[in-house]
Amino acid sequence: MNWPTSTLKRLTASLYYNFFWIPGRPRGARHDKKPMSFWLIVISTIIMSLMFGVFFATTGYSVFFGAPFLPTDKRNVDFMIALSGLKPGDRFADLGSGDGRLVIAAAKAGAKAEGWEINPYLWLISKLRIAFSGVGKNAKVHLGSYWWENFKGVDAVSLYLIHIQMPRMEKKLQAELAPGARVVSHVFKFPTWQPVEKRGAVYLYQR
Repeated sequence: MNWPTSTLKRLTASLYYNFFWIPGRPRGARHDKKPMSFWLIVISTIIMSLMFGVFFATTGYSVFFGAPFLPTDKRNVDFMIALSGLKPGDRFADLGSGDGRLVIAAAKAGAKAEGWEINPYLWLISKLRIAFSGVGKNAKVHLGSYWWENFKGVDAVSLYLIHIQMPRMEKKLQAELAPGARVVSHVFKFPTWQPVEKRGAVYLYQR
């Protein structure tokens, strides 16, 4: 469809005056520079878009390759630490460490505690919580996927996944953990590996 030249001019002028005209300046004046507010809006929009993009990307990844963040309540955190049977110096790994509460609890129990978290916002929160909790020497969290790690030499593992990830995790831990290692799982069970004890919503497995 061919638009009349006069119509195109009116549309162009309307867009220009609505988005780029500076109040107080004559409409016919030369407009070389954008106002500071314009650039603040542009920069803020870019930053917010990047933040939301990272958030939704990592959340989507965690749903398909791990689990969305659901904080474990204190009662079950205590059960998980107790069933882990931690001794001073034991290596403890929390897979999908969220806000760091289990890593901190394990470090307070005397373990060398590490967590793996894919979400950068939760990773940052857990780093801050560890710093303020005073267990920084025995606790650390890694930004990344636990599927890429080998847990050979780890004495106890904690996890709170979703049921569709449990078969794959069972194979991984059975292949990597040494005999005698303990695994505590909140809510979800492995498909063939039989638990040796249950307390609350926590299952204990022995390698």
